[in-house]
Amino acid sequence: MKKTTGAILLLAIALGVFVYYYDVKHAKPSSDAGDTDNSTSTSADANAKPAFSMLPSDVASITILRNGTTVMLEKRADSFYMTQPLATPADDSTAGAIASELASERVIRTISPTPEQQAIFGLTNPAVTLEFTLKNGAKHTLKLGGKDFSGTDVYAIVDGGKVVTMLSDTILTSSDKPVDDFRDQSVLHFQTADAISFELKNDSGEIAATKGKSTWSLDKPRAAAADGSAVSSFLDGISTARVSSFVDDASKELGKYGLANPPVTLRIDFPGGKSTELEVGKKDANAYFAKVTTQPFVFRISDSTYKTLNEKFFDFRDKQLIHVNESDAARLEIRNGTITGACVKDASGEWVGEQSADGKSKPTNCPSMWGALRDARAQEIEDSPSGTIASQLAKPAAEATLTDKSGKKIEVRISSASGNSVYARSSESPVVLKLDKQILRDLNPSSTAVHD
Repeated sequence: MKKTTGAILLLAIALGVFVYYYDVKHAKPSSDAGDTDNSTSTSADANAKPAFSMLPSDVASITILRNGTTVMLEKRADSFYMTQPLATPADDSTAGAIASELASERVIRTISPTPEQQAIFGLTNPAVTLEFTLKNGAKHTLKLGGKDFSGTDVYAIVDGGKVVTMLSDTILTSSDKPVDDFRDQSVLHFQTADAISFELKNDSGEIAATKGKSTWSLDKPRAAAADGSAVSSFLDGISTARVSSFVDDASKELGKYGLANPPVTLRIDFPGGKSTELEVGKKDANAYFAKVTTQPFVFRISDSTYKTLNEKFFDFRDKQLIHVNESDAARLEIRNGTITGACVKDASGEWVGEQSADGKSKPTNCPSMWGALRDARAQEIEDSPSGTIASQLAKPAAEATLTDKSGKKIEVRISSASGNSVYARSSESPVVLKLDKQILRDLNPSSTAVHD
């Protein structure tokens, strides 16, 4: 072994012994701080002195110095905002975690090393320095060094003190992060319930939808009833989408990202004339370049978010055969070939068979027949059905009449099976729905099938 290598090894061993000596063998509780050593009970730790007397909500700003970079976070209203190294909303959960850790950190124990020995604890050049200001104007500093042998505590200097303070390493975990981790990771910032309209352009064309008092309707590529749950699911998917990674903070060459003329765009409108718009460009490995029109940043979105943005007109359309709440329904009559059956609601609100006029037996599968109509969803929608489809519905294989409590009737016609499908039309709408042929079996009054 070379002498130089041997000397370095001996020095490392000596430093390790010194830290162990202070950290485990001779670290005594400080009477001023009310500290305890590592063997102190949990109840004693709970009585330890707080590192700072404050609440998380008291924090007005936080500056994080790490690896030569500076991140400045400022509390505005109920959220944090990054002001350095760039101006952008901050990731509120990440910034909030630091504020919470600062408020909850408690002094485990203190050590009084010489200035030269601070290097051993990683405090000559701290891993992270936190400077924060409270709403009352009080300023504080916390320098975080290395971890102790347990790996759960970190050496620290509180407010420029001369002693080394042992704190839980959770504050180091919360703050020792690259700049991008402190940025807002939301692709778009909005609440689904606040949206009043949207316009989506993708490979399938342009889709526009508007929210009425309680329901959504489609405006492009043509007027049609919308599936409210499908629209909400789409908006939920976008509102919770996260940035995969940040690419460029101020690009002037959007063309290289496919964003000069983006193939996918989404604009969401809110009350008061407010809106937010997302543009999506080229594919990059398993992600896609994207940006918000009001911000200069280019970032990546995941493939799953991109797929959400590529939904088609049909995906948003209302595919339901009938639109009646079961609590409003009063009577259901089914004519399936030569068999006719009727069901009514009893006093408890349950579906029961009604004796037919010819004295034949009552249907026993009323819940199944109601469920078949309630759950019927289109596989395809024919806005302009062909003559063949029209002729099939002119001589239906099954018919249903649903009467609600007000006396309003909804008529449904269902064709004979063609392959694995049938065509159905409700008096509520002129469109024809293509359904699974199973509905013919479910609407047979003589059937004993049970429908969930």
